[in-house]
Amino acid sequence: GGARPLSAPPPASRTAPAATALQMVDINVFVNEGEPIESALRRFKNAVSKSGHLMELRHRKRFESNKEKEIRREKEGHRKRRMAKQRSQAPQF
Repeated sequence: GGARPLSAPPPASRTAPAATALQMVDINVFVNEGEPIESALRRFKNAVSKSGHLMELRHRKRFESNKEKEIRREKEGHRKRRMAKQRSQAPQF
């Protein structure tokens, strides 16, 4: 078909120091013939969100010490566990 890819800029690597080059990661969403651009954009936004591009950029806006990273990761883990628990206890229809 006549699919066109939508792409996003690569995220920064979690393990590489800030002075090194960014790691390349491609996000491709193919738009099918006759598909509304809104649905392709929605799929693209979901793919970017799942890849962690925006969260990585948010964390790299300012320097974050090792202790701050540890505290943030503990909070993120606590939040993920709480959300998983809520999802597992949600009523199934």
